[in-house]
Amino acid sequence: MIIEKVEANRLETGKLPEKVTDVGIDDNQYHLSFYIKKSEDEYEIWYGLGLGTSNIYSSKTKKWREEG
Repeated sequence: MIIEKVEANRLETGKLPEKVTDVGIDDNQYHLSFYIKKSEDEYEIWYGLGLGTSNIYSSKTKKWREEG
């Protein structure tokens, strides 16, 4: 859901939001997910899986990877 809203915002405005609240997502609602704007055209979404492991989505590669 976060990726869809961020991408819709990019199409509509031509730029990435600074934070998820800019696209109408309550940052308390997604306490296990984190949006990080890395540059003007790249971002990552981190989703905690527990025990120090996360899934990370890269807008550059459009793929998920697991770290931790």
